[in-house]
Amino acid sequence: MSWLRLDDGFARHPKVLALSEAKRWRWVVLLTDCARVHHRGGIVSSAMLREVGLTREELLELELLDELEDGSLRVHDWDDYNPSDNAQALRQKRYRMRRAGVDEDEIMRVAPPRVAPERDVTRDVAVMQRENISPRARVPSRPVTPAQDGTAAKDASTDAARASDEDAGRLRALLPLDVPRAEYVRGLALRSPADEVQAITRELGAGVVDPLEHAIRRLRAVAT
Repeated sequence: MSWLRLDDGFARHPKVLALSEAKRWRWVVLLTDCARVHHRGGIVSSAMLREVGLTREELLELELLDELEDGSLRVHDWDDYNPSDNAQALRQKRYRMRRAGVDEDEIMRVAPPRVAPERDVTRDVAVMQRENISPRARVPSRPVTPAQDGTAAKDASTDAARASDEDAGRLRALLPLDVPRAEYVRGLALRSPADEVQAITRELGAGVVDPLEHAIRRLRAVAT
């Protein structure tokens, strides 16, 4: 059995509300069809659309579907909510087990990480929570080394223009995020220019519809 992840703003999202009540349910059915076979990666076929009674034109216009270069259709931002592997599910399982006080050896046996333990995000967060230390305080500052040549000087200038962890933290504070999505947003922010991240933060502070989608879309456009 597969699982489909929807955030708590799904039913009130403007794109979903633009559909008739009957079509909203058909859209959910289409999403469950995509989730049933994870290797589809959110790809929607014409047969699937016909089966649920939706048209590609309407879904493309509402940006619920994206048209890829080869002409195929894909659910918008599918990988952000329903990744193709179970790495995210394992991270969440480890996080819940640690919150429940499960022994660390048992956690590693039941849900072993795919990366080295020291890079396990949920483990780091659990330690921070126990020690009451903010995540930003645990992130080491980026080392600064003298430029050896023109290329190094250019790289140093580029790094200096990128958002700091403090900039990323201000942005994340405006978004209700679970641990995996928080790290995803933070990673995008740290690869983006500081002025762009600060501008997005101001936009969120002023109030936007679906702030998480807005932030991810804007960050993807500017991240390097």
